[in-house]
Order: sequence, then C-alpha cells, then structure tokens
Amino acid sequence: MDFKKIDLPSAWALAGTVCCWASVPVMLREIATERYLDAWTANGLRYPIAAALYWPILLMARRAGRLDPGLFRRALVPAGITFCGQILWAMAPYHLEATLIGFLIQSAILWTLTGAMILFPDERRLLRKPIFYAGVILAIIGVAALSISQGAFERESDFTGVLIILCCGVFFGLYAVSVRYFMPKDIPLFAFGVVANYVSVGTVALMLLFGNLSLVPKMNVNAWSVTVLSAVLGIAMAHVLLYTAIQRVGAAISNSASLAIPFVTLVLASLTLGEKLSPFEWLAGLVTVSGGALLFLSQTGVKTARD
Repeated sequence: MDFKKIDLPSAWALAGTVCCWASVPVMLREIATERYLDAWTANGLRYPIAAALYWPILLMARRAGRLDPGLFRRALVPAGITFCGQILWAMAPYHLEATLIGFLIQSAILWTLTGAMILFPDERRLLRKPIFYAGVILAIIGVAALSISQGAFERESDFTGVLIILCCGVFFGLYAVSVRYFMPKDIPLFAFGVVANYVSVGTVALMLLFGNLSLVPKMNVNAWSVTVLSAVLGIAMAHVLLYTAIQRVGAAISNSASLAIPFVTLVLASLTLGEKLSPFEWLAGLVTVSGGALLFLSQTGVKTARD
C-alpha cells in the first residue's frame, strides 16, 4: 500500500460528512422527544434553511459568470432521487423503531456499490482489491453488532415499515451515484446549492400537505436552535463535503463511509445526552471504523473528475 497515493482532502471531507450526519440524529432525537415538530414539518423547515444559505453563493456565481446554466438541468435527477428518499425517510418512524431503521438504511450501500460498479469503470478496480472486501465485511459486521446491541431486532417488525426503509435505501444509495454521474465536475457548492433548492420546494409542499404547522409558532429558542443547527450541519455542510469526496474518490467509497455513522452517533450521544456505551458497543464501533478505514485505503488508483 502506497500511502503517498492516499487522497487526504477526500479523507477530511469524508470525516466531516460522517461527523455532520452523525450529529443530526442526536439533534432530531431532541426535537422528537420534546415534540417540537413532526417529521414532515421538520423536513419542511430544515431543507429551506439549508437551501437559503446557498442563495448568496449562487447569486454571486451567476453575476461572475461562473454558474453553468446546464447545472440546473443536471441537478434535476440527483434532486429527484434524494427527494424521494426524504419522503420515505419521513414515513419510516411511523412504522419502525429508530434502531431498526438505523440498521436497515445501511442497505443503501449495496445500491451505491452496484450502481458505481456498473456505471464507472474506474470504480470497478476496487473489485480486484482484497482490502476492499475486507473493509466491507468488517463494516457490515460492526454495524450488525451495534444494531443487535441496541435492540434493533427485539421487537416484531412491521412489514410495511421494512419495505419503506428498504426502498428508502435504494434512493439514498443511488443518490451518490447520480451525483457523480450527472455532476462529476461541477463545483460542490454550486451543485448542492441547486439540488438543495429543488428539494426544499418538495419538502415545503409535503409540510403544507401533511405537517402539523400549528407546532411552528410554539417553537422556543432551543427548538429553533436545534432545527437550524441540524439543517446547517446535516444538510448544508454534509452534502457539500459528500460531493467533494465523490468527485475525488468516487461514489462507492464515499457512501460506504456512512457505515460509521451509527457508532459516531452513539459516541456523540454519550457525550451530549449522557448515554452510556457498553464495552461490546465500543468493540463493535471500532470494528466498523476499522472497516471504513480499509475501504478508504482501497481507493488508491481510482481516478475521478479531479484527474
């Protein structure tokens, strides 16, 4: 293994993506526990907040002539895919426990790997690397062990809920593939800025149709703080970092990093909410992170848009 070939910017981008996304469940848990918002209203507020952050960036880019008009067309498919995933993601908690959702959503990785291997010849090189398979196996073992320790399989599952979250995994998995396929060379800030604004139109429409808008005027400072922070970290920052990583190391490795999210979420919850991690959970988490590290190391030799 030639460590000089490791792409450090993508490593930082992936680490940032994992940390941002891992922090969101902790914040959304507070929103749900305190009953600040229902899922539809939370989505309907969070996405527009994130999208609005990109308005000055997109406006300045357009005035400077740096915003490719074709981006608005190319962003339609990634936006449509992630919007469909958001619909199913919002529906899932009405049918399944959070722990089981956290386990089943990892099926998204299978769709990312399948799509990436079919569409991108450079990513098929990963299939010739034993370190790639070792990383996948370790990560899956770690995630499964964490899910078992959290009681993901202790309750009888709702077939409708399982179907919903597995379908959600299809959309979330193909999202990374679509980003690389349709926007391989677009500046991540511009690319996700357009996608976020497209998706926010849909989430607002769903909020108006299904959300409990009477909760919004009752939100206090803490509720707004958590909602805004989750939008900034979990949407505005996380997706741009993900786009950066996808362009540098491909969709398969970038989305596989999400396997580490459940463990990082548990660590953050232990630090902020006082939740304890058992020795078994620490071991399972370290196995998951080790698998993710091996997956990232397997990316050497993959040439993407940056090359």
